[in-house]
Amino acid sequence: MANLNSHDLLFLNSTEFKGFKERIEREYDFNIINTSLPEIISFTSKKLILHTSKGDFFLKEKPQYCSNESALKRSANFQDHVSSRMKIVPKILSTREKDYYIHWNGRYYFLADYKNGRHYNGSPKDIIAMIDALNVFQKIGTDYLDTYKDSKQEELARHESPDVALGIIDVKKKVKTENENLIFQEIVSLYENLCSEYATFANEKYTMAHSDFILFNLILDESGVVAINDFDNVKVLPRIHDMAEFLVSATLLNYIAPTTNLKLPIQINPEKVLFKYILERYISDFKLSDIEKQLLGTITEIIWLWSIVLAVFKDDYSLSDLKPAIETLQQRKVKTQIDHFCYNYHHDK
Repeated sequence: MANLNSHDLLFLNSTEFKGFKERIEREYDFNIINTSLPEIISFTSKKLILHTSKGDFFLKEKPQYCSNESALKRSANFQDHVSSRMKIVPKILSTREKDYYIHWNGRYYFLADYKNGRHYNGSPKDIIAMIDALNVFQKIGTDYLDTYKDSKQEELARHESPDVALGIIDVKKKVKTENENLIFQEIVSLYENLCSEYATFANEKYTMAHSDFILFNLILDESGVVAINDFDNVKVLPRIHDMAEFLVSATLLNYIAPTTNLKLPIQINPEKVLFKYILERYISDFKLSDIEKQLLGTITEIIWLWSIVLAVFKDDYSLSDLKPAIETLQQRKVKTQIDHFCYNYHHDK
């Protein structure tokens, strides 16, 4: 089991969680027979699989950054809505008091149906299945936004793609040398330039987005996608945001399989065949507008920049390791490739 540390795991027999097992059994009216650890571990929240008298459930801690009242409601309400319309979205369990969360030692936890399967195996079939799932998911997200935009105004306030990368500034805490400080300054300048470029476009189409639609949040079997996990980051965003998230995770990040850690060398060029195939599916299946085609490259680069900076927080990379990718981003190579592909696709048709 890779990447296991105290940030990741929840042990019901530990001092920290003494009495929590009994509380869970009481709140959900079942007996916990035994537990097991998930195959994929991330560093943002504790998690555990519960094998109970009523079936298998996924117990997860809500990360602190999304545990304010509005984010808690938005996440649970949207997942509950989508799970009633997509069987591949795990349903959140309600407690005896009809709450979605249990509050324990200052943190929030929730239970959802556990769906067994595997992670991305590198096959085109998996990519097709995940893009198809995203297409359906977005239609439900748009319907949800249209249905509740008046009654849930606080939950459904619009966000913009650069908002997800606001934490970039905090990577200054990782600066150790003068060279790393120079790289940090380049990162901040690059982010500010991308934000300015983004602001020149008037976004047309927003949806209730997953906002973390990446390879490792999708569980598959031979029939296709069996689960879309991790609704912690859901918020109203341009609909192409999730497309850019998936494109980055599938073609621009060098993962240590089967964990969500990244490894060296940092990837600076997208995987060519897969990159083009995903873009083609986006343009044909999602019917992107001209503005969305122009924005896709900018959002992709924002998400890529944030992804590699986040890897510094996770100690996958040092700031110095980012230099080749920062240079590629400064040269706008990825956006240029996306813009050229969209232009050529349109004219070839």
